[in-house]
Amino acid sequence: MTGSRILVGVNDTIGARSALNWAAAECQLRDSSLLLVHVPLASHAPTFAESARRADDLIGSLLLDELGWQTRLRHPQLTVEQLLGHGDPAGTLTDLSAMTDLVVLGTTGAGGNLLSLIGSVSARVAAQAHCPVVVVPEQPTMTRARSSQDTIVVGVSDTAAGLAAIRFAFDEASHRGVSVTAVRAWHSDASTNGHGSSTEQQAAALDSPPPAVENHLETELAGFRQQYPNVPVVPLLMTASPAEAILQAASSAVLVVIGAHHSENRWSSRLGPVPQTILHHTDCPVVLVGTPHRAPQPAMPQI
Repeated sequence: MTGSRILVGVNDTIGARSALNWAAAECQLRDSSLLLVHVPLASHAPTFAESARRADDLIGSLLLDELGWQTRLRHPQLTVEQLLGHGDPAGTLTDLSAMTDLVVLGTTGAGGNLLSLIGSVSARVAAQAHCPVVVVPEQPTMTRARSSQDTIVVGVSDTAAGLAAIRFAFDEASHRGVSVTAVRAWHSDASTNGHGSSTEQQAAALDSPPPAVENHLETELAGFRQQYPNVPVVPLLMTASPAEAILQAASSAVLVVIGAHHSENRWSSRLGPVPQTILHHTDCPVVLVGTPHRAPQPAMPQI
């Protein structure tokens, strides 16, 4: 992936440092460069005095220098760039996402709602970015040693974002040398079909998806199997809601990949119920893949 770049949004939090560590390791897998971006919140506040802005710029520059130095020390072969942004933090990161292959964000570690988990800035970027976004939990379990049993879980759906998520999962698995577990949720209407089926028949229907459903999943995966012949694939049909099915399969995953709604509203942080549930209940990094698109690319700010 010569010429590719991964962007990580940083601040002085444990969550941001976890995201940076993950992003640096991902750059090495993909032969990408790394762009560290920090946007002081004060740069977007019109009531802040100029002296306060300069102080925040100085603090931000020192933070970038520290994180950049630490990253270069740990990964001497990695190309690391730094950028101190200004203006609306979420808008700046979203604009830069049009010129990167992946955006990596950290969490706050707090419970509650989505905004308290990943922060309002990160939530807006995840909902609007022009490329896939990875949300990395604080000190994620992915830092353990790799195993041949590692798998990437991807939610299978018929949407454009769902297909893009499958493609991302296979591509990532090919870089990591791990398998893909492709999860599709399905629901049987045996208990409500009005034909008087016995309890045993209903139970069997719930336990065994009809051949047509299994064939449909295999058809969805066939093209990806051909394109990535070295990636082992585990198709998995589960009687559950989409979020529940993915969470059950993700108990030992190194990465979860899901399609996500991308809002046209620049100020929206809505991702949809499935991504929100998964972000709250999984301990591994989650990749949110929206409908593939590229915004008109602005000029890259001076680094």
